[in-house]
Amino acid sequence: VLPAMERVMVLPHGQHLPILQALIINGTLPHIIKSTVNRFEGSVNTIDSAGQLPIDVATQHNLAWNNGMKIIVEAFLSKQQSSTVFTVSLKNGLQWENGMRIVVERVGMNDIQRQDEATGLYPFMIAGVGQDKKYSHDLGSIFHLIKKSPLLVRRYDRNDDDEVKQPS
Repeated sequence: VLPAMERVMVLPHGQHLPILQALIINGTLPHIIKSTVNRFEGSVNTIDSAGQLPIDVATQHNLAWNNGMKIIVEAFLSKQQSSTVFTVSLKNGLQWENGMRIVVERVGMNDIQRQDEATGLYPFMIAGVGQDKKYSHDLGSIFHLIKKSPLLVRRYDRNDDDEVKQPS
Protein backbone atom coordinates (compact mmCIF):
# COMPACT_ATOMS: atom_id res chain seq x y z
CA VAL A 1 0.00 0.00 0.00
CA LEU A 2 2.83 2.43 0.78
CA PRO A 3 4.05 3.00 -2.81
CA ALA A 4 0.47 3.71 -3.94
CA MET A 5 -0.08 6.06 -1.02
CA GLU A 6 3.26 7.83 -1.60
CA ARG A 7 2.30 8.57 -5.23
CA VAL A 8 -1.02 10.00 -4.08
CA MET A 9 0.43 12.10 -1.28
CA VAL A 10 2.85 13.99 -3.60
CA LEU A 11 0.02 15.31 -5.77
CA PRO A 12 -0.74 19.06 -5.52
CA HIS A 13 -3.49 20.12 -3.12
CA GLY A 14 -6.96 19.44 -4.50
CA GLN A 15 -5.82 16.57 -6.71
CA HIS A 16 -5.70 13.86 -4.08
CA LEU A 17 -7.78 10.82 -4.84
CA PRO A 18 -9.88 8.95 -2.32
CA ILE A 19 -8.06 5.87 -1.13
CA LEU A 20 -9.99 3.28 -3.14
CA GLN A 21 -9.65 5.18 -6.43
CA ALA A 22 -5.92 5.66 -5.75
CA LEU A 23 -5.46 1.95 -5.15
CA ILE A 24 -7.29 1.04 -8.37
CA ILE A 25 -5.32 3.52 -10.49
CA ASN A 26 -2.03 2.27 -9.08
CA GLY A 27 -2.80 -1.40 -9.78
CA THR A 28 -2.94 -2.55 -6.19
CA LEU A 29 -3.37 -6.25 -5.42
CA PRO A 30 -6.94 -7.56 -4.89
CA HIS A 31 -6.42 -8.47 -1.24
CA ILE A 32 -5.47 -4.85 -0.49
CA ILE A 33 -8.59 -3.61 -2.29
CA LYS A 34 -10.65 -6.07 -0.25
CA SER A 35 -9.04 -4.97 3.01
CA THR A 36 -9.64 -1.32 2.15
CA VAL A 37 -13.32 -1.91 1.28
CA ASN A 38 -13.80 -3.88 4.51
CA ARG A 39 -11.96 -1.38 6.72
CA PHE A 40 -13.36 1.78 5.14
CA GLU A 41 -16.97 0.82 4.41
CA GLY A 42 -17.87 4.17 2.89
CA SER A 43 -14.96 4.08 0.44
CA VAL A 44 -17.04 2.33 -2.22
CA ASN A 45 -19.39 5.35 -2.33
CA THR A 46 -16.72 8.06 -2.12
CA ILE A 47 -16.74 10.41 -5.09
CA ASP A 48 -13.43 11.88 -6.23
CA SER A 49 -12.82 15.45 -7.42
CA ALA A 50 -13.80 14.42 -10.97
CA GLY A 51 -17.19 13.20 -9.70
CA GLN A 52 -16.33 9.54 -10.12
CA LEU A 53 -17.09 6.58 -7.89
CA PRO A 54 -14.62 3.71 -7.45
CA ILE A 55 -16.69 1.58 -9.85
CA ASP A 56 -16.28 4.31 -12.49
CA VAL A 57 -12.52 4.35 -12.04
CA ALA A 58 -12.31 0.55 -11.98
CA THR A 59 -14.22 0.30 -15.26
CA GLN A 60 -12.13 3.01 -16.93
CA HIS A 61 -8.92 1.24 -15.90
CA ASN A 62 -10.25 -2.14 -17.09
CA LEU A 63 -9.82 -3.67 -13.67
CA ALA A 64 -10.28 -7.42 -14.18
CA TRP A 65 -12.97 -9.32 -12.28
CA ASN A 66 -10.42 -11.34 -10.28
CA ASN A 67 -8.13 -8.36 -9.69
CA GLY A 68 -10.61 -6.41 -7.59
CA MET A 69 -13.62 -5.63 -9.80
CA LYS A 70 -15.63 -8.40 -8.10
CA ILE A 71 -14.93 -6.88 -4.69
CA ILE A 72 -15.91 -3.38 -5.85
CA VAL A 73 -19.08 -4.48 -7.68
CA GLU A 74 -20.29 -6.62 -4.76
CA ALA A 75 -19.54 -3.88 -2.21
CA PHE A 76 -21.25 -1.27 -4.41
CA LEU A 77 -24.27 -3.56 -4.83
CA SER A 78 -24.51 -4.04 -1.08
CA LYS A 79 -24.44 -0.28 -0.41
CA GLN A 80 -26.67 0.98 -3.26
CA GLN A 81 -29.99 0.12 -4.80
CA SER A 82 -29.60 -2.35 -7.66
CA SER A 83 -31.04 0.15 -10.15
CA THR A 84 -28.36 2.73 -9.24
CA VAL A 85 -25.60 0.17 -9.72
CA PHE A 86 -27.19 -0.88 -13.02
CA THR A 87 -27.23 2.71 -14.32
CA VAL A 88 -23.63 3.41 -13.28
CA SER A 89 -22.49 0.12 -14.84
CA LEU A 90 -24.31 0.86 -18.11
CA LYS A 91 -22.85 4.33 -18.43
CA ASN A 92 -19.34 3.06 -17.78
CA GLY A 93 -19.45 0.15 -20.22
CA LEU A 94 -18.92 -2.54 -17.59
CA GLN A 95 -18.07 -5.74 -19.44
CA TRP A 96 -20.54 -8.63 -19.30
CA GLU A 97 -18.03 -11.13 -17.92
CA ASN A 98 -16.40 -8.51 -15.69
CA GLY A 99 -19.46 -7.88 -13.53
CA MET A 100 -22.38 -6.71 -15.70
CA ARG A 101 -23.87 -10.23 -15.72
CA ILE A 102 -24.13 -10.16 -11.93
CA VAL A 103 -25.56 -6.64 -11.92
CA VAL A 104 -28.22 -7.64 -14.48
CA GLU A 105 -29.12 -10.73 -12.43
CA ARG A 106 -29.87 -8.48 -9.45
CA VAL A 107 -32.11 -6.00 -11.27
CA GLY A 108 -35.62 -6.81 -12.39
CA MET A 109 -37.10 -6.81 -15.87
CA ASN A 110 -38.69 -3.45 -15.08
CA ASP A 111 -35.21 -1.90 -14.87
CA ILE A 112 -34.07 -3.67 -18.06
CA GLN A 113 -37.13 -2.40 -19.96
CA ARG A 114 -37.33 1.10 -18.42
CA GLN A 115 -36.49 4.13 -20.51
CA ASP A 116 -34.16 6.65 -18.96
CA GLU A 117 -36.23 9.69 -17.99
CA ALA A 118 -33.62 12.20 -19.11
CA THR A 119 -32.67 10.68 -22.48
CA GLY A 120 -35.54 8.35 -23.39
CA LEU A 121 -32.98 5.60 -24.06
CA TYR A 122 -33.35 1.98 -23.01
CA PRO A 123 -30.56 0.35 -21.00
CA PHE A 124 -29.05 -1.47 -24.00
CA MET A 125 -28.86 1.91 -25.78
CA ILE A 126 -27.20 3.56 -22.78
CA ALA A 127 -24.68 0.72 -22.73
CA GLY A 128 -23.99 1.45 -26.39
CA VAL A 129 -23.48 5.18 -26.11
CA GLY A 130 -22.13 5.37 -22.59
CA GLN A 131 -21.41 8.53 -20.67
CA ASP A 132 -18.44 9.91 -22.56
CA LYS A 133 -16.24 9.15 -25.56
CA LYS A 134 -13.39 8.00 -23.34
CA TYR A 135 -15.31 4.97 -22.07
CA SER A 136 -15.26 1.68 -23.88
CA HIS A 137 -18.47 -0.22 -24.46
CA ASP A 138 -19.00 -3.94 -24.19
CA LEU A 139 -20.92 -5.53 -27.04
CA GLY A 140 -21.49 -8.58 -24.83
CA SER A 141 -23.46 -6.49 -22.34
CA ILE A 142 -25.47 -4.87 -25.11
CA PHE A 143 -26.21 -8.27 -26.68
CA HIS A 144 -27.34 -9.83 -23.40
CA LEU A 145 -29.54 -6.85 -22.53
CA ILE A 146 -31.24 -7.09 -25.92
CA LYS A 147 -31.56 -10.86 -25.51
CA LYS A 148 -33.33 -10.34 -22.15
CA SER A 149 -35.90 -8.04 -23.74
CA PRO A 150 -35.87 -8.38 -27.53
CA LEU A 151 -39.15 -6.46 -27.98
CA LEU A 152 -37.28 -3.24 -27.20
CA VAL A 153 -35.54 -3.58 -30.55
CA ARG A 154 -38.08 -3.11 -33.28
CA ARG A 155 -38.37 -1.54 -36.66
CA TYR A 156 -39.85 1.93 -36.83
CA ASP A 157 -41.79 2.91 -39.91
CA ARG A 158 -41.33 6.61 -40.67
CA ASN A 159 -44.72 6.70 -42.40
CA ASP A 160 -46.49 5.24 -39.39
CA ASP A 161 -47.87 7.95 -37.13
CA ASP A 162 -49.21 5.44 -34.60
CA GLU A 163 -47.50 5.41 -31.26
CA VAL A 164 -45.40 2.29 -30.68
CA LYS A 165 -46.61 0.40 -27.60
CA GLN A 166 -44.19 -0.32 -24.81
CA PRO A 167 -43.46 -3.99 -24.07
CA SER A 168 -45.23 -5.36 -21.03
